[in-house]
Order: sequence, then structure tokens, then C-alpha cells
Amino acid sequence: MLDRPDDELLDVATSTVDLAVRALREAPAPGVLSAKGDRDYASEVDLTIERLVREHLSAATPEIAFPGRGRRRHRRRPRAPALGARSGGRHG
Repeated sequence: MLDRPDDELLDVATSTVDLAVRALREAPAPGVLSAKGDRDYASEVDLTIERLVREHLSAATPEIAFPGRGRRRHRRRPRAPALGARSGGRHG
């Protein structure tokens, strides 16, 4: 059981969401995409927000473990093609 009042934890959660939203709004573009799996990608913005959230929660609530897969290395890949894009130059 946590020794913190619920309203304090709610404040931490709210400030974490605010931090992530601000980072997303201030990002000029998604940036380079990195492969997370066979067909799964993460943008530079995704990775930046994940890092900011982890750091913020670790500092604000050191007594609570952060769930997730942990830090992972992403391979850089070229941008994924837009949905519906076809090769061969003919679209229709």
C-alpha cells in the first residue's frame, strides 16, 4: 500500500500528462522513425515523450516501479511509406 494520498498521486498523473501533451505540441515534426518490431515503428517524438514521462514519474514517485518493457534500442530505418502508397509509380 502506498503512503501517499490519492490527490497527490492524481497531481503527479496530471502533471505527467501535461508534460507529454506539451512535448507533443512543441515537436516540429515526428522525426526519424525507428523500428520497434517487424511492422512497428516509433518516431523521435514518441521516444522523447517516453523518456520524459519515465524521468518525470521516476523523480515524482521513486517508490513506484514504472511498468513497461524497459528501455529498448531501436534500429533506425527510413520513413515508412504512407498508407495506401503503391510502388511502380501508378496510383489509382
